[in-house]
Amino acid sequence: MEPLRRPGMLLIGSAARNSGKTELCCRIIRRFRSQYSLCAIKVSTLHTPPDSFVRNHETSELVNERFVITEEKDPGNAKDTGRLLAAGATRVFRLQASRLHLDDGLTTLLQEFHKRQLIICESNSIRLVVQPDLFFVVRRTGWMFTKPSALEVSHHVDRWIWSDGKTFDLDPSELIIENGQWKLLRNGGVQCSAFRFQGGSAGMD
Repeated sequence: MEPLRRPGMLLIGSAARNSGKTELCCRIIRRFRSQYSLCAIKVSTLHTPPDSFVRNHETSELVNERFVITEEKDPGNAKDTGRLLAAGATRVFRLQASRLHLDDGLTTLLQEFHKRQLIICESNSIRLVVQPDLFFVVRRTGWMFTKPSALEVSHHVDRWIWSDGKTFDLDPSELIIENGQWKLLRNGGVQCSAFRFQGGSAGMD
């Protein structure tokens, strides 16, 4: 199945944990919040049987046994979803889904938004089921490790972004929104960077 084309979505993944992708998302939200309504999605790909998935998330907003969608309401929450809301996102959701049901979960969640809603989404694996305007992956400076979920979608990356966790080699001013779509301005267009990867053990998306 071809990935769903979703104009208005900026997708940001990471090569490893603690790379700073949520901080980058927050900076982009702060850059555009006075001009546009931005919503945010954080995706967690879970590797667990459906029965266990339901039991472990019984306090969340359970949609069905295949995925859970939870809307963040507290900008004071120190978790990533709270940080995204505090940065100025209009609405923030967390999607938790087994790998086989990312498509179902995202399709259901996108029904919450109008078709031209601008969205910033955090995930690697969701790139398997959706085609955003741009797909960035954040790499930690000096780290050669790349988690499998990033390797799997590496051929789709529009730009690899280097970070020490606090600073980035992408400035939000390099992004524009034109006709309801995200575009990257550098040397006249979108830049794609090649990189040689070193894989490692699996982890959460």
